[in-house]
Amino acid sequence: MVILTAFLGGCRTVGKTPEVTYNPLSVVIVVNRGQAPGSPSSNPSVLLGERYAELRGIPPSNILAVDTSWDEEISFADFERTIRLPLKERIQELSLLSPVHYIVPIYGIPSRLRELPVQPERTLPQRGFSLDQFLASMNSGNDRHWTENPYRTLSTAELRVPFESFESPWKMYIVSRLDGPSPELVQAMMERTVSAERNLKADDGIGYFDWRNLGDDCGEYCDADRSVKRLFHQCEQRGYRCNLNDQKKTNSLIKEARDTLWAWGWYSGGALGGDYRFVPGAVGAQLTSFTANSIRSPSPGAWVPHWIERGITATWGATAEPYTVGYASGEILLNRIWQGYNFGEAAYMATPNLNWMMVFIGDPLYRPVTFRVNDRNPPELTSLKYIKHPHDSSRALLSFKTDEPGDSVIVWGEGNTVGNQRTVEPTLTREHTISIGPLRDGIRYTLQARSRDRFGNESISQNLTFGW
Repeated sequence: MVILTAFLGGCRTVGKTPEVTYNPLSVVIVVNRGQAPGSPSSNPSVLLGERYAELRGIPPSNILAVDTSWDEEISFADFERTIRLPLKERIQELSLLSPVHYIVPIYGIPSRLRELPVQPERTLPQRGFSLDQFLASMNSGNDRHWTENPYRTLSTAELRVPFESFESPWKMYIVSRLDGPSPELVQAMMERTVSAERNLKADDGIGYFDWRNLGDDCGEYCDADRSVKRLFHQCEQRGYRCNLNDQKKTNSLIKEARDTLWAWGWYSGGALGGDYRFVPGAVGAQLTSFTANSIRSPSPGAWVPHWIERGITATWGATAEPYTVGYASGEILLNRIWQGYNFGEAAYMATPNLNWMMVFIGDPLYRPVTFRVNDRNPPELTSLKYIKHPHDSSRALLSFKTDEPGDSVIVWGEGNTVGNQRTVEPTLTREHTISIGPLRDGIRYTLQARSRDRFGNESISQNLTFGW
């Protein structure tokens, strides 16, 4: 039975300063209301969902109770019927008041799909796909594996606006679950998150990086291997306490990792290496094929439940074979935390594709105060101009500059007022060029250029009217 402990505090009003972090109406909590095995008098999923809502100030109307399997794996048909369709309906209702951006499945909701409606090629895994990733992409109209992730970034230098400001071709969600080997461990994770968010300092623990050091002849493993060493150097450059284990020298995984705050290592096979002890607020993962093939019970290579038992605050793993190119990058994810993004945003910027094998365990709203930046100034927008597209006479190229990296947005339409046509390039940059069209001869058009920095501050140009 889950014992609900003292209230630790609610959320704050929406905004872009250290004091204002998220909109509680933007979060939907999903719990399993079915009879829990071994809990005849209580339902730990419902209790945990209610406790999380209390901690974050999320209204009870944003808790969706579904009647689904308590197993970790579920058929796609049952997933669609008992989880995804009810969730779509609830989100549609809630969105009449405020947009939904985050989905938080709670202990008791399955984490893996037994099969897909369109099976992958025989050379790829045939089962064990991440249920959460099919929730993230449920508006894409695509239930095939390996769907493009619009929020992904390719490197630590490429940034995104906050997810609540992000515009994608279809409405995407950030999905991160509160799950683990027991209800008590899940509740401890929730309580630890809220406390660490307020109190964590960047030097409260040590970053441990487990590097195989494969050299140059490592094929598809090269970038994964090099990311570990790169992240170690980035940790050092920020002035944090950092430890690199060079397996070529030590001939082993990390053996002892006390006071761990950050962790990124890889390829342990079925082993669970090292005596990791995590400080409150710790974030990290191991890149190994089956780190989250079970979240609620230990199994060979399942680092996720093992590290939850050791006290980690947020982690991630693979529900089945992800391949190195399909694994969420620890280098990108931890850099995003250090840059002031919340765990959910960091996780999905680090994720190559949706409808695959990644599952994130931790509060997606987790955003330590120590990394937040009090930036209220929008980018300064200059040099707006247009030319005919050199390769397409029906289109125009719009360009402008900003004094800091921002996204690129053009709002345009026919006539003397800005219309409802909208073109967005999400990558943050100082040099902006966007193609708009098709445009018609003899028509005058009016447009605005807009740009938001990584804190969501937006600048809007004056209207520009031009003939075509």
